[in-house]
Amino acid sequence: MLNGFPAVNYGVEGCRKVYEAVDLPLQARHGTPDARLLSEIIHASGWTSNEGGGISYNIPYAKSVSVEKTIRDWQYCDRLVGMYEEMGIELNRESFGPLTGTLVPPSISNAVAIIEGLLAAEQGVKNLTLGYGQCGNLIQDVAAIRALVEQAEEYFKMYGYDVYLTTVFHQWMGGFPHDESKAFGVISWGSATAALAGATKVIVKTPHEAVGIPTKEANAAGIKATKQTLNLLRGQRLPESKELKAEIELIKAETKCILDKVFELGNGDLAVGTVKAFEAGVLDIPLHQASTMQVK
Repeated sequence: MLNGFPAVNYGVEGCRKVYEAVDLPLQARHGTPDARLLSEIIHASGWTSNEGGGISYNIPYAKSVSVEKTIRDWQYCDRLVGMYEEMGIELNRESFGPLTGTLVPPSISNAVAIIEGLLAAEQGVKNLTLGYGQCGNLIQDVAAIRALVEQAEEYFKMYGYDVYLTTVFHQWMGGFPHDESKAFGVISWGSATAALAGATKVIVKTPHEAVGIPTKEANAAGIKATKQTLNLLRGQRLPESKELKAEIELIKAETKCILDKVFELGNGDLAVGTVKAFEAGVLDIPLHQASTMQVK
C-alpha cells in the first residue's frame, strides 16, 4: 500500500537490489528538503541521478524549513555528486521544474532552475537536467523550454562551468478528468508539447490521476500513450514564428530581471542572494490549488 520506495529505510543493500534489477539509468524522485542521507545511500547503491534543490524541494513542499538551510543541505548533495565526478563517476542532478505544479509563470520556474543549476555546478556537478511544468499554451510552453536552454547555457558559460545540459518536461500537473479517454487526451497533449519543444525527457502522468494512486497498469498505459505520441512526432519541432520568438524573448527578459536582482542582493554570492531574494519578495513561488480540482 506504500506509494513510493523508502530508500533510506532499505539502505544501500536494498537500493542496490533495485539498481541491479533494471538495465536502465535510475533516479531518486522524492520531495524532501534535506536529502543528505538519501543522497549518500542512493549514490553508494549505484543510482545514477537525484532530483531536487534548495528551492524546488523546499518552497513547494515545506512550510517551516528556511531557504538558507535547504540551500546548504543541497550544497552538500551537490558536492557529493561533485566528488563522484572527480573520481570519474558521472552522475546526473535534476532540478524540480514545476515547483507548485500548475500555472507557475515560466520566468519564475526558469529563474529557479538556473539558480539551482548554478549552485550545483558551483559544487562540481557536470551533468544537469533542468525542468519545466506544462501550463497548457503550446507556444508559451515550447518557448519556456527553449528559453531555459538558451539562458542556462549563457549563465554557465558566463561563470565558466562546463556542464552537460538536458531538459525535462513535466506533463500537466493540475486537475485531471475522471474519464480515462479524456485523461489520455491530456497526457497526449503534454507529450506532443514536449516533443515539439525538443525536451530531452518527459515526466508521464496516468489516466488515474483524478482517482488516486495509480496502479502499475495505469502507469504503463500512460507511458504507452506518451511513447506513441512521441514516436508520431519524432524529429519534428515547432517551427520558428514571430509569436514563438517574441515569447522566448519575453521569458528571457523577465528571467534576467529576476536573476540580476538575486545576484545584486548577494553581492555576487548566489546562495546569499537567493536567501535575501526570498526575504525581499524578489523570488517567490505561487501557490495554486488547481491540483485538487477535477476537470469537467
